Amino acid sequence: YFMQPLEAALEGLKDPSAAVRFQAILSTGSRLENWKVKAFLEAMHENVTDPIMRQALLTAIPEYLRPMLNHVISCSRCKQTGLLEPLIKSGLLKHPDWVALKLDQNIQSNVDVAFWNSEISSLDWEDKMPSELAKNLNHLPWTNLALGEHMDALSIAFHYLKYGGALKLNTQISIALRRFATSVLLGVRNFNSSERFIAFQYVWTSRSITHWTPWLEYLFSAKSELSQKIREEMWKVIIADIEPLGAVTSWHGSIWTRSSLGERRLILALLLKKPEWSQKFLQTLKTGLFQESQQVFDDTSLTQEMELSLRRLNDPALRSLAIQALDKRRERLGWSNKKSNSIKDRFNAIAQLVRNPSNGQQIFQQNCGLCHRFQGAGVQVGPDLDALKDRSGLSLLTAILNPNETIEQAYYAYELILKDESEQWVLIQNETSKDLTITTTTGEPHTYSKDQIESFNVTTRSLMPEGWGEAMRDQDLADLIGYLQSSAD
Repeated sequence: YFMQPLEAALEGLKDPSAAVRFQAILSTGSRLENWKVKAFLEAMHENVTDPIMRQALLTAIPEYLRPMLNHVISCSRCKQTGLLEPLIKSGLLKHPDWVALKLDQNIQSNVDVAFWNSEISSLDWEDKMPSELAKNLNHLPWTNLALGEHMDALSIAFHYLKYGGALKLNTQISIALRRFATSVLLGVRNFNSSERFIAFQYVWTSRSITHWTPWLEYLFSAKSELSQKIREEMWKVIIADIEPLGAVTSWHGSIWTRSSLGERRLILALLLKKPEWSQKFLQTLKTGLFQESQQVFDDTSLTQEMELSLRRLNDPALRSLAIQALDKRRERLGWSNKKSNSIKDRFNAIAQLVRNPSNGQQIFQQNCGLCHRFQGAGVQVGPDLDALKDRSGLSLLTAILNPNETIEQAYYAYELILKDESEQWVLIQNETSKDLTITTTTGEPHTYSKDQIESFNVTTRSLMPEGWGEAMRDQDLADLIGYLQSSAD
């Protein structure tokens, strides 16, 4: 009765392509359903890392959700390929009760409640500072714990919460999972960056921490040993869901001061989400001091792109305060006194110093490399510094202290305003009758349809921040110039 379609399927199973063999399995009739599901899961397991096969698996989710989810949540290999998230997302839409039961059972079977109750019940989780808690946690007998199973449970719980699932775990399991997530987030037992990011997302989404100020100050410090990339991803999570943050208190001062440019962009985007947060930041900018910590605000930490976003605030009162604050910043930087003769005077002082190119390289990597390439390192937004023709000390110092004095037309900054009212400073790479291709200040290319654009206007200014070099020590400027002249040697 069904031999003819089966023969066609068997021919397909001989094909060297995993995707073709997979489609042959799916083409068999319902009379072979038991064999079909078994063969389907075997093909999935063996070829799950193949990108073409993964795409085929994603299209099969609606029909084979239950066997796929049953397999993936119990298979560490398949779980690591990113299939878990679309399975949970689809499952909550199609079979929410079954998915809830299945995931709750999996989490409860993988979490060792006895360990978390007996070993660390004496720790005061709520009141201890993160650094002190991390130190205490490192002394626990972690070899007694099945870390892989706990990490699987945490990943499942996070993805479940992310797509609107309501965990129905008993109190002891919830506490144990929260304590494990906190331990991973703090970096005990050398959990990798991806695992720590999953832990952060779970703790943030599940509202596991009440007072975030000490945690943010710890996580965004050198003590946490989190990479810049992960820290930026964490800020994106916070921006998308600001509820757990509560009030902006002292954390934004200490974190802003030690953050990279990419992180500061995200922190500013966060602070502009609420009027009271915006006002607090603008008062800091106006006075030059973070009120709670009395730390001095680094006036060079604000880029022209950030300045533009402040000058374009929708609220009239905040926009007026922003203009006042930015004017005060310009006064502190002494931009009104920036003249060619003052640059020459400063160069004469710098020329007397012994240069340390090694220190200059570090300064370049931490600052200039965000927008320039030199000796194969950095991001190419502005000119490639390997191609510089004039490497004289005075020419380099002028470019650093007064970036708007000489600009090649290709590097004119454009003010781009989209119809969704977002604004940014960009470089124009290509324009057609329908599209505009730009480079952002982070070096990322992007193409916009002209239908998305409200306006784009040339500014005859550089994207390079004004005043950045004004606040540098003469020795650091000398070292940076020495490094930029090293290729000529």
